[in-house]
Amino acid sequence: MYNQIGESLPEYDKEIIQPSNQVVDLQNQVMYLNAQLQEKDNIINQLLYENSQLKAQLQQMQENNASISINAPRLNSPPISSAPKPPPNVNLGLKPPPTSNYQPNQIESPSGSSTINKRKCPKCGAMGFDIKEFDDKTKIISYVPRRIYARKKVCIKCRYEF
Repeated sequence: MYNQIGESLPEYDKEIIQPSNQVVDLQNQVMYLNAQLQEKDNIINQLLYENSQLKAQLQQMQENNASISINAPRLNSPPISSAPKPPPNVNLGLKPPPTSNYQPNQIESPSGSSTINKRKCPKCGAMGFDIKEFDDKTKIISYVPRRIYARKKVCIKCRYEF
């Protein structure tokens, strides 16, 4: 009856049609987002399946390597290693040479060639007045003529005792 040419819809009919169009648009958006969610779930499930297959292959390879090393025949030849062996110790009965370049209490002087004994913290590198010396009452060096204690150095900056 209102669909005839020249007649317009009353105001209340327009108010009913507009929200129904919005509902349809929102339902279309929900369906689109559900489709995207389903697609992403499928991708996640596929990746989880591939991950479990790769883990199974890895475990199988590790078991095969373990069984090979257990069942491998023992030969009299030395094992093959990638790291070269160090030469035998030439200093028989002597202390091995130090492994680091750190020399405690040795600081190069400004002249360059000679060294001067100075106190230096091995932990933080503080020198001079930052290092205090105390008697270490737990280590007695001598009882005669009086008790002589060892000296203990303490860094004021990092509280390291050496």
